Amino acid sequence: MSFNSEKYSRKIILNCPTCTGTQFEFDEAETSGDAPIKCTSCERVMTRNELKEANAENIGAHLEEVKKQVTQDVQKQLHHTLKKAFRANKDFKIK
Repeated sequence: MSFNSEKYSRKIILNCPTCTGTQFEFDEAETSGDAPIKCTSCERVMTRNELKEANAENIGAHLEEVKKQVTQDVQKQLHHTLKKAFRANKDFKIK
């Protein structure tokens, strides 16, 4: 069973918890959770972890959407595989 991981990739727009801005300045060389990020609208400075925490509900909603899609695709693939495996057998019927 192979899946195209690109199909489940999502781009989530994070919002500033102060002004709901979506543009941030940060040093791309710093990738730790404690790296500072600055909102370009209100100039609030926070860490990457704080920004993620402030957007946890939005991130969770996207995660649930991807989980649902993966589950549906796995069910379809499994059904197809079983149907194909037992198509010549008269004792098994897969609906």
